[in-house]
Amino acid sequence: MTGTTLLEVPQGPFFDYIFHRWQTASKTLLIRDVPDSKEANVERFLFDVLTVKENIYYQLDDTARLRLKEPDVDVFVAVLADAGYSFAVLLFALYALGATAVPLSPNVLPEEGCYTMQLCNASLLATVPKMAKNAEAIAELTGTTIFSFDMMLELPANLRFKLQSGGTPIESTKGFVLLQTSGTTGLPKGVLHTRRAAEMGVLTRVESLRISEDDIMLHTSPVHWLGGFLQCVTGLMSGACIEFCRAVFSLDWLTQRLQKGDVRSIFLHPKILDALAEKVSMIQRTWPLSQSKALLNGIGSLRMISTGGMRVHPSTQARWEKLNGRPLVVAYGMTETLGLVSMKIHETAAEREPNCCGSIMPYMDVKISDTGEICIKGPVMFKKYLSHNAKIMHGVFDSEGYYKTGDIGRIQDGLLFVVGRASHDVIRFDGWKIYAPEVEDALEKHPLVASAIVVGVPDRQFGYRVGALLVVKDPSKEDDWDPCLNLNLSGLQRWLALERQLLAYKMPTLLRLLRAGDTLPTTTTSGKIQKPKIVDSFFSGSDVASGHVESGNFVAKEGEYPRPFDWAGI
Repeated sequence: MTGTTLLEVPQGPFFDYIFHRWQTASKTLLIRDVPDSKEANVERFLFDVLTVKENIYYQLDDTARLRLKEPDVDVFVAVLADAGYSFAVLLFALYALGATAVPLSPNVLPEEGCYTMQLCNASLLATVPKMAKNAEAIAELTGTTIFSFDMMLELPANLRFKLQSGGTPIESTKGFVLLQTSGTTGLPKGVLHTRRAAEMGVLTRVESLRISEDDIMLHTSPVHWLGGFLQCVTGLMSGACIEFCRAVFSLDWLTQRLQKGDVRSIFLHPKILDALAEKVSMIQRTWPLSQSKALLNGIGSLRMISTGGMRVHPSTQARWEKLNGRPLVVAYGMTETLGLVSMKIHETAAEREPNCCGSIMPYMDVKISDTGEICIKGPVMFKKYLSHNAKIMHGVFDSEGYYKTGDIGRIQDGLLFVVGRASHDVIRFDGWKIYAPEVEDALEKHPLVASAIVVGVPDRQFGYRVGALLVVKDPSKEDDWDPCLNLNLSGLQRWLALERQLLAYKMPTLLRLLRAGDTLPTTTTSGKIQKPKIVDSFFSGSDVASGHVESGNFVAKEGEYPRPFDWAGI
């Protein structure tokens, strides 16, 4: 056909699906990017992906191009873009190329970006114009070439696609994405997932969630975290219209958006669900009846509200089932799985138990160890960690190849129950992992502290908060006692930041002081501290209410902040 532009679509499950969608519904809206005011149908998206793929290829040096052809070698490309159309195009362009995407936080500091890129020896930094300044600062430290995805090109008049025939398919064991997770100690580590894990995890997730091609799916999460990344790819592979809104997201924006009544699917963190429920309650009391009714109808039109990332309180589940008319979809997974371990959709009496995480996914092999730890194995598991620590993989898997999750649980009638953590020294605060002994060591360097015990205190909003129980030195027995120092929470946080360089996410936000000579009644006969009893005895709700425990947050107001890795660079 004269004047026809014919582009070849690479082989692979993701592109097989997108090509099929182009054949059957090329003009169907696939992506709406609210912050950037962009919309793209299937044809537009596929054209941009294939065009950007070629442009990225020619930005790579000769060595990287050769490595792309090697079946057991990964070529990493960092992606600095917020959740939206540009990120989706860059991600799938790299997938088409056979490269591994490394999503960076839009707020990444240059030192953090440099660390991540050097960790994986990234060959290129792909970004967008609005993040050019930050990208240039990172590139100045690394010497890496920048590729910027700018405006969408005009579509050719007679555009056609065909599936690639012949050639060698890209090896399924090559990398798809390198995500980051906070280590219990030290700097973040990379979690490498393969193309095979992505294809299995995402396509099974689409099938399990029953997302329809007629749905509108709101995307509210950052794509450099597992949850937001999976939602992005899952939305695209479901054929639903994925509406990116993270950069404009707020409760006010969301309540206005839901009034339109056309949104069918959304993922919200448990603490956002609680805040939204309170907002809805306030709206019912204060808004005009027509508007509050439109909002409630919009919530009722949501076919699926999914959540996860931390324990979902039973009252949260009950409240949203009443608002929406359907049970919440509760997902259990972790950065080490590019798919879900279990999911709760259809509520039975057993599934209504507070610690139930639903049915184990068919591709997952789950067992409970002799110590009660949940151990998992399956095709969606990560390939390896990337870290400067040579021993990073030590003890990660058991002798049978099962990944040790660190969670304590049980399996009953095919349902997975998560009841706690295997180690009380590892605290999970709002997605970050904190090693309590590291914080204890820092606290015990304080000139007024005789001893320190750090515990994870259950918290509905954050999962756990870092609580510090400190025994204060006796000033009469200290020659170097400094009367200018005092032990309040904000002063302690500042001292930890400036004197011990403790990162922000590891800071205690609960503080209780004991006098010198006070004994701890929560030890075993051998003198071992029983941390669960410490929590019950010293950090109960009544202890906080009575003022025995000082409560607060870490808010950086000093000129030294923000510091690199204060929030683990992620």
